[in-house]
Amino acid sequence: MFSEPLIYIPVSPASRICKYADDTYLLVPASNSNSIPQEIQHISAWVTANNLKLNSSKSQEMIAHLPRRNKSLSYPSATPSIKRVDKINILGICVSHTLTFHHHISALVTKSARSFYALKTIHAHHLNGRTLWDVTKATLTTAL
Repeated sequence: MFSEPLIYIPVSPASRICKYADDTYLLVPASNSNSIPQEIQHISAWVTANNLKLNSSKSQEMIAHLPRRNKSLSYPSATPSIKRVDKINILGICVSHTLTFHHHISALVTKSARSFYALKTIHAHHLNGRTLWDVTKATLTTAL
């Protein structure tokens, strides 16, 4: 017999849950930030009821907002036992709290520069033509 799929429904209808494999993202709008402790408690109870384990040491909180000239934003109080961060890795993409990707682009450029240096060294040792092209494609695809 097949059982019903495990479905999590947030406490607040304004909140959204996004899941991919074993990654879960809870999106709570600023107007609903007071519901975060209840959402965390609800997720914890749901995980326990479904015989799963919540790794709170990997849990992170990020307050996302558009960049503003006025730095006097009022943030909700930090959630106990969850680390607050300025950037988060979502499915391999690094996103900052101002919804920019400059950290991700910087990391890609650094990886690519390392790959180009390795390719330059290989080329200096007389690897040419189709073989060099194959190594280049494999190296850059892996770096990205």
